[in-house]
Amino acid sequence: MLMPRVALAFDVNETLLDLRSLDDLFADAFGDSALRPTWFALMLQLSFGGIATGRYLDFPSAQHAALQMLARRSGTQISAEVADEIVGAMSKLPVHPEVPQALTKLHDVGSRCPH
Repeated sequence: MLMPRVALAFDVNETLLDLRSLDDLFADAFGDSALRPTWFALMLQLSFGGIATGRYLDFPSAQHAALQMLARRSGTQISAEVADEIVGAMSKLPVHPEVPQALTKLHDVGSRCPH
């Protein structure tokens, strides 16, 4: 019997990768790590809004723009260096602790991940 082919798709940020590792950067930049989820939501709005309107905005540009929006909303100044540090940290996010075991289980039941 042939097994049907199934495609698995994952939302990477916040699902596989842990954004909480950015909290110290947000606490230093804004005085409050609780602003990190607001920044991420703004970034997604900018990115998805660009897609919906045919004006694609890459994630790093959306992240920078969202940082500036958050700074204005919170009455905070954020330097280009600090913004670069936060955006750069997005490419070094750790995985949530349960991710490796979950991916191993998927592999063990025959799921393949292309390289």
